[in-house]
Order: sequence, then structure tokens, then C-alpha cells
Amino acid sequence: RRAFRGAWHMLNNLGIRLPAESLLRSPLDLKVGRHYLDRAAGRGRRVLAICDFASMPLSYDVVYFLTVADNFRRRQGASRLDVAFLAHHDDPHIDGVEPSDPAVQGEHRTFVHNLGVQATQLYESIGDVHFFTDRPAFTDYFRQARRSRIVFPTAYVPECPDFLVDGVPLYGMRHLFTDDAPVEDVCSLRPPLRQLDLARRWLERNVGPGKTVISLTLRESPMQAERNSKIEEWQKLIDHYRGTNVVFVVVRDFFTVYQKPALTGDNVVECPEAVLNILFRSALYEAVDLNLFVLNGP
Repeated sequence: RRAFRGAWHMLNNLGIRLPAESLLRSPLDLKVGRHYLDRAAGRGRRVLAICDFASMPLSYDVVYFLTVADNFRRRQGASRLDVAFLAHHDDPHIDGVEPSDPAVQGEHRTFVHNLGVQATQLYESIGDVHFFTDRPAFTDYFRQARRSRIVFPTAYVPECPDFLVDGVPLYGMRHLFTDDAPVEDVCSLRPPLRQLDLARRWLERNVGPGKTVISLTLRESPMQAERNSKIEEWQKLIDHYRGTNVVFVVVRDFFTVYQKPALTGDNVVECPEAVLNILFRSALYEAVDLNLFVLNGP
């Protein structure tokens, strides 16, 4: 078996492309052989998007950044979007950061996984996903990876990460839109079909049939509280639709999930699952009839 495998790899390295089934017989050999053939056939042109949290906020802004990166991948004609997250154990320590920032409290690893790593599954083109906590180790990886990948941001260097282009951050909405981009090419988020099925089942069980379902996402963050949702105004809206077939599914802030309900009524259902899982959240937003929110994320 080893001899057959060695001969197959040697011939392919010489440019003689053989089907994986020609010499490799076991299921494992066939799977690994197809991986090598995929690269050899020219389907390996990829973009490497770097989320460096030394200069990027550790928040839902990562979804904006990944969408801009995926648009860049599409314009480059690349097949896959690889993503590397870089977050030191003490990130972020930036002047002016608020003491209540959870990332400063040592929870940055949880945020990177729950926000960044999970968010990559919203993109059909996603390839490899890496998470580095050591900048020198990442720098070594970066120097090797850029030989075979198109780097995004194009001017990125590990020693001085900068995510501003013409004074506008790449992790905001401004770079999503260009004058020559068709609207259908701007956003590429797709909740996994399994999550979409779960969201519809959740609505069937918790809301029931024949209802007009509206999601209502609240911002209740200890940071920049002036941007938070005005609870009393949303309650007026809910009260206005009592006695109708309109049901509001409330998505609380991460900082208030499982606390005493902020909005009440017989036409209100809270959905903590959507708070704790970004994939389920995206599926819920697609499954309901209308989404209401303040400007608190993508």
C-alpha cells in the first residue's frame, strides 16, 4: 500500500495527473489523494483574510470584515477564503478601552470562537480557519502563506497591522459597497441549512402557525450605553399589536441573556438560543417575516 501511494504521489509531483482511484484503493487514500489533486488542478487559488485583534475590535464587526474580504475574493477570482485570527492573551489593550469590556476581563478567547470562528460558517467559500495567540508563530505562518495566497488586507504586515483604507476601517459598512458592484454581489451571508431547519422548528414550537413573526434585537451593552435600545419605546410597539396575529421574538444582548425580561406581553417570546449562537441567530433572522433593531451590528 505504501509503495502504491508513493508511486502515485511521485507521478503527480512530476505533473502526471492520475485519478485518485488509479493506484490508491483504500477509502482513506482516496480522500487524501483527492485533496492533492484539487490543488494540482488549479483549484487552489485562495485569499487569506487576517483578523488581527490588535487593531480590530473584538465584536460583531468581524462579520463586516469577513464580508468585505469575501467580496475581495470574488473580485480576485479566487475559489476559497482562508481566515487567520490573531488574538494575544492580553488583547485588546488599547488606549481608551472601557474597563467593562469583556475582552479585557480575560474572555477574549470565548469571543474569538463564538463570534469570529463561528461566523466563518456563514460563507459558502470558506476554506481553512486558523486561530493564533502568538504573534511570532503567526508571523512565521504568514511569511509562508503569502507565497501561495492573496493576502487581505493587501498592505497587511504583522509588525504594524493597519485596517484603515482612506481613513475608513475595513471592518465597517463603508467598504461593502462600491459604485460598480451589483447589489446581489454585496452580501454573501448564508446560514447553514441545518441551522435554518432548526430555526423554523423553534418558531413552530414556540410561536405556532399562522402568525406574523417579527424579530426584535435589543442592544443592552455596558459599553457606550447611549447607543442602547430604548426599551420603553419598543414596549409601546408591542402593546400596539396585542390581540393581533403579530408575535415578537426578542433577541436580548449577550450581557443580559437569561435575566428578567425587558419586554413583556402575550405576544412576546424570548429566544436566548439566538443570543448564544451566531449561526442560529442568522437562521432566525432569515426565517422570520421582519427584523427590527437599532444599529448594533450586522
